[in-house]
Amino acid sequence: MISCNVISMSEHISIVKKEELTSEQVKELALLMQEENFEVKGISPPPSDYFEQLLLTKHTKYGDSLWGLCLVGDKIVGYGNISWKTEGFDLENAKAWIFYSLNERKDEIKTELFEKLLQSLPNHLKSVRMNHSTKKEANFIEKMGYKAVFNKRRSMLDLKTLNPSEIKLKAEEMRKRASSLGFEIVIFQNGDFSPLDVSSFAKLVSHISESMPLEGLIEKNRGVTDEMIYSLYDKLRKKENEIITVIAMKGKVSVGYSEALIEPFQKDIARQKNTGVDQAERGNKLGLTMKYHLLDYLLSETTVEFLVASTALSNSFMINVNEKLGFKELAIERIYEIRLDDFR
Repeated sequence: MISCNVISMSEHISIVKKEELTSEQVKELALLMQEENFEVKGISPPPSDYFEQLLLTKHTKYGDSLWGLCLVGDKIVGYGNISWKTEGFDLENAKAWIFYSLNERKDEIKTELFEKLLQSLPNHLKSVRMNHSTKKEANFIEKMGYKAVFNKRRSMLDLKTLNPSEIKLKAEEMRKRASSLGFEIVIFQNGDFSPLDVSSFAKLVSHISESMPLEGLIEKNRGVTDEMIYSLYDKLRKKENEIITVIAMKGKVSVGYSEALIEPFQKDIARQKNTGVDQAERGNKLGLTMKYHLLDYLLSETTVEFLVASTALSNSFMINVNEKLGFKELAIERIYEIRLDDFR
């Protein structure tokens, strides 16, 4: 245990490493994490066993974290988590979230919990990003004096409302159109990119990442290397995720991609990852073409029922594309960026 602070006669906060959690605390936390998952995402959450497994998984070289527990006696009524990478890029910044059960939503306690976590972080970290959904309780982070620097729209497409035959026909129609313009649409599974030129794909991912809107977020190095591509997909495979990557090719060069991820504990939900096209090839409907191929794959090759996407509010083009496909808004999420100098 790293630190402890008493808030009142009945409540106290403990800051711990994940491996210090007791078996009973793991079970309680798993149920709260399941509750939060449903509130934030608005769709059926994974079973609590999944969250228990996450909590029991030992730290790897890829990242580290701290947990804050708010307890009444021995019962956990709220928690916070801050995690950060230890490999790759963006190593000076962390991500955080705070959650309380419905009956225990006290802004002063959430503030105290968050501040204790921030004060306990290692010195190499410079800032922390925190997400907050507008469908959750009153926003304590704004009462601390912080304003959102990035806003994103979480939306969902119910695949059961689609006609698989119509989607397949549309995907084929758009493939032929792309082919007439000199493009090939290729689908790769689980990061097996053979015989793809991975260097070309890494450059594409890097360009798309660097072109995505930042709104008020601090500019960071968003470059992507071959090694980072190999590391990312290796980690996803080890977690037994199913990955579908649709790539638009011009000769041997990757010029666009759209990707979805299906986690092993929740095979009825796919999570849309990035969709983007190299700037020089925009205007050829490649984004929509790849989306239709992704939908066709999900409908014909998986048991997925829902596709969930998260898009920057300022990215009106992609929001319009998603709405044309039938995505419905679930919630607006706001991101806050906290400089750690204020807490040291």
